[in-house]
Amino acid sequence: ADASITLISDEPAYSRMSLPYYISKSIPVDQVLTGDDAYFSNLGVTTQFGLRVTSVNASENTVT
Repeated sequence: ADASITLISDEPAYSRMSLPYYISKSIPVDQVLTGDDAYFSNLGVTTQFGLRVTSVNASENTVT
C-alpha cells in the first residue's frame, strides 16, 4: 500500500534523552537536534515545523 508521512510539530526535532546533557552544558545544541528538513526528506517524510495540530479528524483524514 502507498502511504505518505507528514511530521507536524511546533518544535524542531530534538532528542529528549540528551536534554540533561545540554542543560548541564556537557554537549552543544547541535548534538541535541536530531534532524532537519533534508534529513527527514531522505527518509521520505514531509515536515511542517513551526505548526501545532489542534485537532485530528480520522474519518475525514484531516488535521488542523
